[in-house]
Amino acid sequence: MKTLPMLSAKVAKKTTAPIKIMQFGEGNFLRAFVDWLIQKMNDSGQYEGHVVVVQPLPFGRVKELKEQDGLYTLILQGINEEGKAVRDTRLIDVLDDFVNPYDDYASFLHYGESKDLEVIVSNTTEAGICFEEKDVSGQDLSALIGNLDETEPSVPVTEATTEPTTEVTTEPTTEATTAPTEPDYGQSGKIVNILVVGQDSRGDG
Repeated sequence: MKTLPMLSAKVAKKTTAPIKIMQFGEGNFLRAFVDWLIQKMNDSGQYEGHVVVVQPLPFGRVKELKEQDGLYTLILQGINEEGKAVRDTRLIDVLDDFVNPYDDYASFLHYGESKDLEVIVSNTTEAGICFEEKDVSGQDLSALIGNLDETEPSVPVTEATTEPTTEVTTEPTTEATTAPTEPDYGQSGKIVNILVVGQDSRGDG
């Protein structure tokens, strides 16, 4: 049996694009579904943006993916929308960088602050979503993430004033209103699109 060389940029074409997507997880489901869709959008010219993969657990595959420059082969086999049997082989090359926050937390924060970041993808189940105070290390993060309260800011009401010696009667007043404004997200805060992909917890994420 012939041994093939490991897939990498040395043996296959690797495209580049700005990293606009942060993806939590590197398992089969994300790589065979979400990253495949991102690949199709890039190939068709509908989108120009690649992915940084964040390893959500202390153990994972970012090291191996980095060794092959994020390249892997996806094989789709089944019945298409026309009822025909298909077998499609596609090289996926949209994974550009890989971060293990347990070893390199600074790089994780760097991508979180990136002006290019537009989308965050995660298929983490509810069991993996929890607040740990040690994650913030006592830092005030308000300037970074801003105020994410989506409620409209309250509108101050100006009190009516009267002359000291003149009695003034007025009709019942209503509160002053203004056109809705955007919430205050903080001076350097921003909102990104967050896509949470559902998956059975028994699957490989």
